[in-house]
Amino acid sequence: MEIRKLTKEDMTKVIKLHQYSYGFWTDHDVRDEDHNYMIPENSIGLFENDNLVSVATIMHTQQSIRGILKGMGGISMVCTYPEKRMKGYVRSIMQSAFLEMKEAELSVSMLEPFRESFYTDLGDVPAHDKYRLKAPLNGLRVPPDIRIGDEWTVERIPGHEAKERYMAFIKAFAPTKFHGFAYNPSIRDEEWRRRNKDHHYVFIKKAGQVEALARYTLKGYMHFEQPGELIIREMYWRSLPAQTALFHYLGKHRDQIQTLHIILPYGTDFQHWFEHLQDWIEIKVWHPWMVRVIDAKEALTGLPVSTDGELTFTLTDPQCGWNNGTYLLKSNNGQLDVSMTKRSVKLEASIQGLSALVYGTHSIEALEYIGWIKGVSDTTRKLLHNWFPQLPLYNPYTF
Repeated sequence: MEIRKLTKEDMTKVIKLHQYSYGFWTDHDVRDEDHNYMIPENSIGLFENDNLVSVATIMHTQQSIRGILKGMGGISMVCTYPEKRMKGYVRSIMQSAFLEMKEAELSVSMLEPFRESFYTDLGDVPAHDKYRLKAPLNGLRVPPDIRIGDEWTVERIPGHEAKERYMAFIKAFAPTKFHGFAYNPSIRDEEWRRRNKDHHYVFIKKAGQVEALARYTLKGYMHFEQPGELIIREMYWRSLPAQTALFHYLGKHRDQIQTLHIILPYGTDFQHWFEHLQDWIEIKVWHPWMVRVIDAKEALTGLPVSTDGELTFTLTDPQCGWNNGTYLLKSNNGQLDVSMTKRSVKLEASIQGLSALVYGTHSIEALEYIGWIKGVSDTTRKLLHNWFPQLPLYNPYTF
């Protein structure tokens, strides 16, 4: 058995494993264009006798943690051929992935689980999924006196042309607004085109500046078995007038489109967007993202804190030994300073407990009840509440 980073020569084997595991198998030969969007060395493979039997990919991204950008490893396409499952191969690959992320200065990690309990055992904790909304488009509230004239302009472009404008808007807008927001400013053009080949981007501008945008696809119109659908993958606005201008644009699809689908941040108050509904609004939530701290010191350093104080705790991380030890946290001009100490302390945290605190996935009381943090005094509990309040997580970037 051998575990190693992959090379370009391994990509045919990777594609075949992906095809089998994710249900799009074909006996056609693998072409270069089937994998030219991938970065081979970002994947880790497990080989038996030079045969690839298990693989995982690490997407190198940036993620907003409480408004501070951190390097994040998005775990993707984890799979094993069925005849090689139940042998601990994925666990072995994940151990290698933790080290790879540490060396690449990716201090936090995120994934969509195939089974939550498997990743909880590796230190991950469940967070939140997105809302998936379905509603009749003709119920979207668009005030009739709103018009887009000289002040508001619309630019619609195909997805493959939108990379630079999208990234510029997101960099300035999203990290401070959405906790957990992940994006990849260095995404390769091949990968961007693959992800956006059927997408449209609309930019709503005022005085030449982008004030709102939406990324969406259309399908179903003229297919008599399926009414038209407008599927909005992302949409953002800087102000209510910008939102109104965006909704005005979306409402212009009513003649061809019956159903509106929107992916929204968890907890969005959307009901006032609609009026005169003739059908139900439906909300679905899929299994939650799971999140993990990879490098405790780096993940904590610089996080914003609302009150002055000092906290010491001992961290236990069976998978990432470099995290084990006792940490001293101090507030410094509204941010956390982190150092190691040899103090004797009562407060203890597992890696699950620390990951939950950093990402704001659980209340302090829930973490105590589960046993992910122990030895919390009344004073410490108050400080933890102030420093690590629960936060909804929103991440539109899939991997």
